[in-house]
Amino acid sequence: MKAIFYTPMSLNYGGGCENWFSELSNILINKYNMQIDIIDTNFIPIKRWSDKEVKGKIKNVKHYRINEFVRNNILLPKVHNIKEIANIFKEYDLLYFNFSFIFQDILMYLVKRKVKKPMICGIHAPLFFENKIHNTYVKLITKRVLKKFDAIHVLNDKDKNIMKKWGIKKVYYIPSGSNTDDFKLKKFKKTSRLKFLFVGRLAEQKGVDILVEGIKRFLEENPEAKVEFNIVGSGEKRRLVEELAKNDKVNYLGFVDDIVKIYQNNDVLLAPSRQETFGLIITEANSCGLPVISSNIPGPNKLILNGKNGWFLKELNAKELANKIQYVYNKWRKDYKFIIKKGIYGRKFVENNFSVSNTAKGFNKMFKEVLKC
Repeated sequence: MKAIFYTPMSLNYGGGCENWFSELSNILINKYNMQIDIIDTNFIPIKRWSDKEVKGKIKNVKHYRINEFVRNNILLPKVHNIKEIANIFKEYDLLYFNFSFIFQDILMYLVKRKVKKPMICGIHAPLFFENKIHNTYVKLITKRVLKKFDAIHVLNDKDKNIMKKWGIKKVYYIPSGSNTDDFKLKKFKKTSRLKFLFVGRLAEQKGVDILVEGIKRFLEENPEAKVEFNIVGSGEKRRLVEELAKNDKVNYLGFVDDIVKIYQNNDVLLAPSRQETFGLIITEANSCGLPVISSNIPGPNKLILNGKNGWFLKELNAKELANKIQYVYNKWRKDYKFIIKKGIYGRKFVENNFSVSNTAKGFNKMFKEVLKC
């Protein structure tokens, strides 16, 4: 089987989705004997991976790049991109594309009309969020265009239900997964401080304002607490984090290369996102043995068994986050093994349910079924 992935974000961006594509491709090649290649674009909001690093992550993958119109972090396809992608697609059995930006669905529909081969749309970003133009486009255009594809892949139940409501019949719910071989279980030991970690884009969607205010509130109420807060990421809310990091119990680490080492050097992940399609950092953290304090939203609500491998915030605000940090901290002070037990449970939970190997198994099945149609 020859399949090609298309993603509108450059692999050089080096985010969760890009890492997922590279890991999934390697497993489909090595375990299922597929030929998997990737098309990306020149859209690089932040370059986290060098060209050399990209090559290292997709050694057995042919990498195509197309140039779309990019201005002020807005991506718009060009007319000649249709022919460009179609000429590549002709050499493959099917194409899977990452729908994360408006207009990409129309682009790929026009490619499909030209090539007349199976195409699968993967929903890798929230379908709706606080942007009227985006939401109007999805309601008027995307709702209709998605019916033209051979299958839709979703990462959470909410999107699955939306697809069914829209009358789309061929929907595959296949969760993302972490590479448990790379994200190894940490070596647990008794420590003098409880270390909390945030990993992600420093944006409102990720709840960074809630994170900052929640940490600030906890530290104001517990100035002598034996804790450490480490924040990894980059984005528009960076100044908020840098201001918070003036407190000697808060460290802003920016973007880091060895994220596994960061996970293994911390104890609890904080994930107060407002919206997610899945929540890959939760499975990564659990895989390394970190329980997670998370918002109770579609995506993460399937990744956490409340009280076993993490805890849900009852309400998504700074006060509730501070209260949950307080709860976990108090438990740890009484018995440091409290965190270890949750971490071990989380590792087993990911191995059984949310490893990238399970994702690859689902993709193999999906690809075969779509090609039979």
